[in-house]
Amino acid sequence: MILYLTSFLILLCIGITLFINLDPVFGGNLTKEQKEYYSQFKNYVNGKFVNEIPTSLKMSLSEQISMIKESFAGAKGRNPDGVILASKIDWNKIKSEKDSLTWLGHSAFLLSIDNKKILLNPMLSPGFI
Repeated sequence: MILYLTSFLILLCIGITLFINLDPVFGGNLTKEQKEYYSQFKNYVNGKFVNEIPTSLKMSLSEQISMIKESFAGAKGRNPDGVILASKIDWNKIKSEKDSLTWLGHSAFLLSIDNKKILLNPMLSPGFI
């Protein structure tokens, strides 16, 4: 049993390592077209994206402890004050030939242009154009 578990963990680690190193989203090599496209951005410097506003992640020990406490205990303002009402989706509007933009919740939208439907959701994006 231990041999199977060890073999599984080794194969899993190899698979994850290959995925991270070969998938462009996780650090694989960019194509020539991607490099040219990214070079147009002012925050793309020497082959890397940089913050336009300098950011420091240095925190004192008390700030770190406070942040950890808030993440477990919950900070004020993290929950809505009241009930969040959900709107019904107007499927007739979406099915019509008129252009429309429908908010599906969080960051997801359904865009209808020229009777074509496009689902916009950054969580489904591969991370680059």
